[in-house]
Amino acid sequence: MEASETRTFWLSEASKVRRRVNFGWWVERFNWISFVLALFLAASLLLIRTKELEWWQGERWLLIAGALVDLSAIVSWLWSRSRFLRTRDAMIRIDDQCALHGQLISASAGVAEWPPQRPQAAQESLPGWRSGPALIPLFFAIAIVALSWWLPLPERGVTAPEISSEPKAWEEMEVWAETINAEDLIEPESLEEIVKQVNELRDQPEES
Repeated sequence: MEASETRTFWLSEASKVRRRVNFGWWVERFNWISFVLALFLAASLLLIRTKELEWWQGERWLLIAGALVDLSAIVSWLWSRSRFLRTRDAMIRIDDQCALHGQLISASAGVAEWPPQRPQAAQESLPGWRSGPALIPLFFAIAIVALSWWLPLPERGVTAPEISSEPKAWEEMEVWAETINAEDLIEPESLEEIVKQVNELRDQPEES
């Protein structure tokens, strides 16, 4: 019974080491993929906001972002699989870090007794985990997307309505008619007829 409990203890310690190390490899890959993805999302979001597109608003944008995060997690897992530890690898690491001189590997192969239980063996065998530097890319990714979401954009310039003005020729013609009238160079009836025709031309709508 004691040997069985000792074996269970060491297998549990090896499992802890395996899970922590594998999780660390996954987090490293996920952080960098998330950073690249965040650059793409930020550029897309700025473009969408600049163009004032409406299709991205509401739940649709959240669904797209969630799907990309899920895809990043899967790609990160596939990318880091080659570095994952197996239970045997974790035992080798514990053997080395705890100076057990291969007792765990020999015991797991059935050629030696399991060594006495050693509390905190898994903790002593784990690589140094610095959460700050490990999570910096992820923090930057979140910050980039947040800035692209809340960053105020300059308002589009409002184009002033075009003020339609009459051609200069109409003004010159008015001056010409006034001069003729003042100098009595033409009969008043003829001048009135000319002015009437000019006004009819002015009242005609412009062709687009």
